[in-house]
Amino acid sequence: MGAAVIRPQTTLDPKQMREWTPNSWYGGHAFGRFAKKGDKKPAQFATFLAAREDVLPWIKAYSPIEHVSSDDPPIYMFYSDVPRIGQKQSDPTHTSNFGVKLQEKLHESGVECELHYKGADVEHTTVLSYVLDR
Repeated sequence: MGAAVIRPQTTLDPKQMREWTPNSWYGGHAFGRFAKKGDKKPAQFATFLAAREDVLPWIKAYSPIEHVSSDDPPIYMFYSDVPRIGQKQSDPTHTSNFGVKLQEKLHESGVECELHYKGADVEHTTVLSYVLDR
C-alpha cells in the first residue's frame, strides 16, 4: 500500500509558498474570494497573502502537509524540475520545492517517501514502477 502522485501542490499556505518559491502566484482562487474581475494572478495572490490569517483554518484543513502523521502510508512524488528552495522556479505551481518540504515533514514523522525529479537518485523513475512494486 502507498500513494503515488504527480507534481502535487502540498500546501495552500501563501506564506509557505513564497518562502519555498518566491515567484509563487497560484492558489488564492481556491478560496473563492481573492479574485476580482480583471485581476492578474499575481495580484490575486497578493490579496490572498494579505488575507492569509482570515483563511488559515481552511489552509490547515486542506493542505496535505498539515495532515502528516506517523501512520501515513509510504508516499512517492514525481516532479520534473530540480528543487531549489528559496529560488524562483520556471513552474512555481508544480515545483518540486513542494515535494521537498512534504518529504522533510514525512521523514520527521517516520514515513517512507521517495521524491523523483530530474537527476534524483531514487529507486523508481516512474510512478508506474513505484506502484507496481507496491
